[in-house]
Amino acid sequence: MKLTVAILMLSVCSAQAAQVVLVCNGNLNFPDNAPMTINGDSAMIDFDAGTFKPPIYQPYQITKVTDTDVNFGLETGTTSIFGTIDRISGSLSMNVMKPEERKKIMAGHSAKMLAWMSAKCVPAKRMF
Repeated sequence: MKLTVAILMLSVCSAQAAQVVLVCNGNLNFPDNAPMTINGDSAMIDFDAGTFKPPIYQPYQITKVTDTDVNFGLETGTTSIFGTIDRISGSLSMNVMKPEERKKIMAGHSAKMLAWMSAKCVPAKRMF
C-alpha cells in the first residue's frame, strides 16, 4: 500500500513539474500605437507538449531549453515570432516581425518590428 501511494505521489509531482503556470506584468509594444499593458496575465510552459504560451498570444514551440533560458518561436511565410524567458529572473522578451526583417537581424542589421513584448513573470500561486 505504501509503495502504491509513493508511486502515485511521484506521478502527480512529475505531472505538475511538466507544466509551469506563470503570472506576467509588462508591456506589448507596437511601432505606431500606444503599448498594451500586461497586468497579471498568465503564461504557461508545457515541457511535455514542448510549448510556451506567452500572455495574449497563442502557444509556440519551445526551440531550446537550457539551465537558464527557455527559447520559443514560430516561423511562417508571413510571420517570424521568437522569444526567451529567463528561468532565473523571470524576464520574458518576445519579438514579432516579418521573416525578411528577421533575416536582417540575423545578418547584424536593424529591422522593423510588428510588435515586441517585455515582461516579468513569476510562478502563479494557487488561489484555492
